[in-house]
Amino acid sequence: MRALRTPELPIREIPPFGNIDLGIPVSRFLRMGFRPGDAVDVGFSNGFAFRNIPVFSGFYGAGHMPCLYAASKFYPNVGIGCPVSGNPWHMAGLHPDDTAHVALRRRRGFDQLEGRMQLPPLLGPALARTPQQNANWRNLDAGTIAPETFFRSCSPIRGDSPAAASACELMQDTGIRSVLNLSDNPALCQARRKDGGAYIAPYLRLCDEGRVLPLHLGVDYRLQGNARTLAHGLLWLAGQPMPALIHCKLGMDRTGMVCALLEMLMGAHYAEIEHDYRLSYLNLFGPPPRHGQGYPLCDLRFKEVLDFFLSFVRETQDRENASLTHANDAPAAGAEDDAARTGIDAPEKPRSPLSDTRRHPDSETLQQAARAYLAFGGLDEGQIDRIARMLAGEPAIEGSPR
Repeated sequence: MRALRTPELPIREIPPFGNIDLGIPVSRFLRMGFRPGDAVDVGFSNGFAFRNIPVFSGFYGAGHMPCLYAASKFYPNVGIGCPVSGNPWHMAGLHPDDTAHVALRRRRGFDQLEGRMQLPPLLGPALARTPQQNANWRNLDAGTIAPETFFRSCSPIRGDSPAAASACELMQDTGIRSVLNLSDNPALCQARRKDGGAYIAPYLRLCDEGRVLPLHLGVDYRLQGNARTLAHGLLWLAGQPMPALIHCKLGMDRTGMVCALLEMLMGAHYAEIEHDYRLSYLNLFGPPPRHGQGYPLCDLRFKEVLDFFLSFVRETQDRENASLTHANDAPAAGAEDDAARTGIDAPEKPRSPLSDTRRHPDSETLQQAARAYLAFGGLDEGQIDRIARMLAGEPAIEGSPR
């Protein structure tokens, strides 16, 4: 049987995250015999290859794995993306003159993963929904975050869209005075003056007053550069008047990650953070097809985010445990004789709250993880405390040193 393989294909970079357009329409790719759930190899003329990656029919990929997208409702052509793990174009060291080919590696090699990653189309404004659901808007109030102080939403300047218009209207109703824009850069914010509707005037007014900070945060939250950008963006926000708004494009992935971090910092319980994270999926996609079972992709994303933050506590505990192990290698004099005489085993060391995978980490552990991440981003304890005071509703000292 002849191996299934495309001809050499022209490629181009899709900004801003370096996804790779493979220059073949999804319809033609599927007519050749490729199917969602297949495992494929993608080779490039420069010698680089993505091997054993899934063909995926959605927009959101599988964790940190590169995926080949065959989703015409998002892009007309087949492409490669890494949703939370970097820039595929740079990873492959590509040049616009390079070409690519796709070869089938294993039929239905990722069928189960393909099923888990499915999301329905975004809900449209024609459905009976509140402005808050339409804009993915809500007050962040888990843990000790002060009510009506911190809000989250989709982008209020994302083109001429009903969701953006709802977000701008809610900004005015709530009296938002400061904005942390996770997704755009200053040039994109200025471009909205031309392609946005009249409703974005309040947002642009805050831009003119220096009350909007565009971070252009990448989707790979594991990079130290992103941690530094975010940490100092939050420190900037701590010097601004409240109430404040944080947003990316949909208000789901980057905003969800940052809001989880802030909720952890303020002592929220695991269930509170998980509930807030899941609300975005309900707002954007509606109830899951199987009532009560949730969206598997949402659960996967949430677990990835919290595991990443908790890794900073694990590293600290590993260092402390290594020191304790070294210090306790030599038993105290007579300890073995005492144990032999009594027939009683020495007591076990207390278990770390992270060592028991059967239960969720407690709020204290989550808080430690948030502080450790912000320290990884370059903040000292005083600066982290300043962010916490902002979230607790203490008035900012405008113009204070950052």
